[in-house]
Amino acid sequence: MIRDLVIGVDCSTTATKAVVWDATGRSRAVGRAAFATSTPHPGWGEQNPEDWWSTFCEAVRRAVQAVDGRRVGAIAITHQRESFACTTSDGRPLRPAMLWLDTRATAEVAEFGTRDVHERTGKPPNPTPAWYKLLWLARHESSTLRRTEKVVDVGAYLTHRLTGRWVTSWASADPLGVVDLRSFDYDDELLAAAQLTRGHLPELAAPGSVVGEVTGAVADALGLPHGLPVVAGAGDGQAAGLGLGVTAPGESYLNLGSGIISGFASDTYRWADAFRTMAGGVPGTYALETFIGGGTHNISWFVERFAGVDTRALGLDLTAEQVLETAAAQLPPGAEGLLTLPYWTGALTPYWDHHARGTIVGLTGRHGKSHVYRSLLEGLALEQRLLTDGAEAALGEPVQRVVVTGGGARSAVWCQIVADVLRRPLHVAREPESTCLGAGVLAAAALGLHGSVAEASAQMSGTGRVYHPGEEHAAVYDRLFGVYERLYPQLRDVFCDLQSALEPPSTSEGPASDADRVTVGASR
Repeated sequence: MIRDLVIGVDCSTTATKAVVWDATGRSRAVGRAAFATSTPHPGWGEQNPEDWWSTFCEAVRRAVQAVDGRRVGAIAITHQRESFACTTSDGRPLRPAMLWLDTRATAEVAEFGTRDVHERTGKPPNPTPAWYKLLWLARHESSTLRRTEKVVDVGAYLTHRLTGRWVTSWASADPLGVVDLRSFDYDDELLAAAQLTRGHLPELAAPGSVVGEVTGAVADALGLPHGLPVVAGAGDGQAAGLGLGVTAPGESYLNLGSGIISGFASDTYRWADAFRTMAGGVPGTYALETFIGGGTHNISWFVERFAGVDTRALGLDLTAEQVLETAAAQLPPGAEGLLTLPYWTGALTPYWDHHARGTIVGLTGRHGKSHVYRSLLEGLALEQRLLTDGAEAALGEPVQRVVVTGGGARSAVWCQIVADVLRRPLHVAREPESTCLGAGVLAAAALGLHGSVAEASAQMSGTGRVYHPGEEHAAVYDRLFGVYERLYPQLRDVFCDLQSALEPPSTSEGPASDADRVTVGASR
């Protein structure tokens, strides 16, 4: 039997999806299973690692049932990044997994988040990387950490359940914030600060390398061939780059989702506040990532709280967003004098300011719902231009090709605005499940269906519609961008003062100064 199919599995924050892919990147079968997240305290986010495995099994079984399982030649996993589990040596969880969205370690970020740590790991100080939460565990749950024998990312946990081996891709472990990105190896000083050693972490392997075989019992349970190779995957962001065909300098992808994430391929290591740096899906490369916390989330907020568009009452077979988009499309660039700073969830790259707030500037009695809606779309596009300009400056070369995906890619009006603001053609991805496809790319390269990971990415991805920038609108947005980039610097102190005005006076000593702060590897 020819093994010409691969399985890409994406264990995300809310569900596990398994897709069977052929060598052209065509989806042959899909299985999906959801799981829950708990929030025992405000700002915390936890899951049961056993749910990762049970939904993995359910999703894979469903997908394999729809094809001839004997044709499956390899399986690879992509997953939510920064989330981790503390387990025994045989994989028994000792506490709920801590997720990327958990923000409890703010004090640890203030104390340990130095430039040195940023330079080593590529991660600007913020509560997302697991290293800060491991420091929190050392301080608040030391007994649990002492009993912990393995600290593992989602991919490592699932790989162990599949193969019995503790091994993971360095592109999966890197988001934890304990990998030195110049060597793609663990940083012993960072581990020691969290009271860990290399023995607590899984073995590291290159993304796209074979790290084991599915055990006989698991193969029988899931309907997979015995001895099926398990391929080292990558975190979901890096995998998305592979699934979108973005693997070389001068290329980027733009995910217009609940938040907006953009990734830029780089052959050399760079670090800056303008982005965070990840190990790339192609071994030895890097992915520079920018973030806007609110994307379609900002749009949904406006529609649900203020738009008041009841399409059913109007007898329209349309969504409220479609109605507002049609109205917004009739307006000129600039929404007749409105400018929106889209920091509904604070500012991430490049400012990393959780005090920042969303702002709409220029309101007059002339403005209505359609103006605000268009201004929201434009504000997100202008913010992306700010981030793209910062990434280009660090890369030292222009981005020529932008591939767009996510829910926002279905909006023709928004895509055209982004193309005009960025002054670049916007290529819409052919396959919406780009993250899962990225895992399939790694599996296909390991199986030999393609000559390399980069070749597999190019052959299995593709684009459809292209939005070209229009010179007339682009010139207006050039002028607006000159105003937009001044907004946050002029409002930064206002945001901070606003937060202080709402908080009661504190008698605490406050965060440590730079002089008092504990620095890992200060002598480096």
